[in-house]
Amino acid sequence: MRPVVQWEDPGLPEKDGVKATVYEMDFSRDGELLVVACANLVLVYDTKDGDLVHRLKGHKDTAYSVGFIRDGTRFASGGADKTVIIWSRKGEGVLKYTHNDSIQKVSYNQATDQLVSCTANDFGLWSKEQKSVSKHKVHPRVLSCAWSNDGKSLALGHENGKISLRDNKGVEKHVIERRDPIFCLAWAPPTVAPNHNGKPDSVVSSRPEAVRGAVNRVPWGAAAGCARDVSQRPPPHPRRALSACAVYT
Repeated sequence: MRPVVQWEDPGLPEKDGVKATVYEMDFSRDGELLVVACANLVLVYDTKDGDLVHRLKGHKDTAYSVGFIRDGTRFASGGADKTVIIWSRKGEGVLKYTHNDSIQKVSYNQATDQLVSCTANDFGLWSKEQKSVSKHKVHPRVLSCAWSNDGKSLALGHENGKISLRDNKGVEKHVIERRDPIFCLAWAPPTVAPNHNGKPDSVVSSRPEAVRGAVNRVPWGAAAGCARDVSQRPPPHPRRALSACAVYT
């Protein structure tokens, strides 16, 4: 299948000769909206024609991460101002909370609507049922995270190559050690069981899901340089950095 450009946005004007960077984007599950973290803004587009629906200015510094809740009624953003903002689909600020360091990643649990926000020294868990954010200390910096398909497990990728597997309360259950920073994580989809005609008709969980850790394979000198850089800003975009993928079961 040949991809066809439906629409494009030239982006924000340059500031002091520097182009604004898009750090992350996420689609609503109905496919109607696209939320984008760009400069210190959160931009929301209509995916059908590319119209800019909302230009949100809640962050005082660079916005690094965005993510939709499963029903698409809300989305979250986090950035260098150490703040997580939860927005309504209409672009209204619903809730705000802070960490003591820049927000590296936010992600909604697509089974329970629980929100995780990750920084250099901790990660927070929040849901509508909680009165406050539950925070858990970590070391070293968290670069990536991913919820399992059933919402019961959370994988955290660290800059020293550690992959921490935790339950949905934040308790660490297992550790996988790698030697390079973990910039991206994804859980394998559930096993599909064929029916008697050989065609899949149901999804079953016959085995634990496998977590795929995408690892930046670079010489140690380059990796150390990247580690120094992320103390001030996020690591290079995963699509630019990845050259290998390791699969764990």
